[in-house]
Parts: sequence; C-alpha cells; structure tokens
Amino acid sequence: MDIDGAIAAWADYSHGLQRHIRFEEELLFPLFEERTGLGPGAGPTAVMREEHAEIRQLLTRVGDEIGNPGAEAEALRRRLSYTLAEHNGKEEEILYPAIDDLLSPAESDDLVWKIQSFR
Repeated sequence: MDIDGAIAAWADYSHGLQRHIRFEEELLFPLFEERTGLGPGAGPTAVMREEHAEIRQLLTRVGDEIGNPGAEAEALRRRLSYTLAEHNGKEEEILYPAIDDLLSPAESDDLVWKIQSFR
C-alpha cells in the first residue's frame, strides 16, 4: 500500500476542492447576495456555506485517517461523497442558473475570468 502516494493524492484533491469552495464564497455568493438582496444568513448561500463547513471538516477527517488501519476512512469517504453529490445538485440546479440569470453576458465573461485566475 502506497500511503505516501495516497496522502499526496488526497492533498491535491483537498486543495482543489478548497479552492472551489473559496471562489464560491468569495466571488459567487457575494455577487448573488448583492443582486438578490439576500444576505449571507439567508437563502441558498446560507445553506451552501453550512454545507461547505461540513465538507471542509470531512476533507480534514478523511485526510487524517489515511494510513490508519483502525480508521473509519471508508465511512467518512462515503459520507463526503454523498454530501458532495447533494451539494453539487443544489449548485447546478439552483445557484448557478440563478447567477446566470442575474448577469449580463459581459458580466458572466468577467466572472469566468475571475474564477479562472482565482488562487
């Protein structure tokens, strides 16, 4: 078993997912809240932030369990997978289409550029 490889792969995965969460919380959510008048404690972005907190916790817990033979890594991984599937469905079906409807084509292009250059 390649524990070092598994740790490195998980770190890459976690870093990418954390980046995705950050650009949503720093770019998308504030834009949505500004355009709709819904604050960070209300509406779909409030739910998304709660789910992001759970996802971050699960990412850390799974990463901490890699290489521990007595760990519950598989159960945690399944929980993370389920949480991500539910979360992504809400993004794809609710949040992203709503943002698309709120932006002009030029604003959409600008947002895509900001997301692509987000670090």
